[in-house]
Amino acid sequence: MRPADLGSPDGAAAPALGSASAVGAEGCAFCGIASGALPRRVRYQDAELIAFRNALDWAPLMHLVAPVAHMSQREFWRSPLFARAAALAVELGEADAPGGFRIVSNFGEDAMQSQPHGHLHVLGGAHLGLYMDFPGKSDFWLRFYGTAHPPGSSGGPSALAADTSARASSEPSAHSSTEPPG
Repeated sequence: MRPADLGSPDGAAAPALGSASAVGAEGCAFCGIASGALPRRVRYQDAELIAFRNALDWAPLMHLVAPVAHMSQREFWRSPLFARAAALAVELGEADAPGGFRIVSNFGEDAMQSQPHGHLHVLGGAHLGLYMDFPGKSDFWLRFYGTAHPPGSSGGPSALAADTSARASSEPSAHSSTEPPG
């Protein structure tokens, strides 16, 4: 896969609508997207992988990278296809969020996995904040930014779009004392 291939399919045909791999699990939205039955802005697709824009818009960049054939999250991570999917996720992140990106995968209810079809999230395009809540988070922000919340943030969902220029000018050179616990 070459970066130039990311804007469109690489010539390999997607599974035919109605084929076993296109239909996948009954009622699976990602199988419907991969088959073309459900609309979505596709960023990349070949015979085995699809990358498309997430319907959620919590961050400026929210791509999903998934196998075309239906498989669970656990099956996906253990499959030979996973290395290609991870490489594609990195290429998309580098191309679409040059300032930095995050690749995330959720397993189970506690992690808020909402789709049974295996997939990776590629998130970026803005300061993403901390990846989870933890005791003492306000103290962490205070040490890291000099305020209880990231610059330009009230601490709520708008924190994602916070201006990071203050961080760049005041960021300590070593983060060991500002890393979250654990």
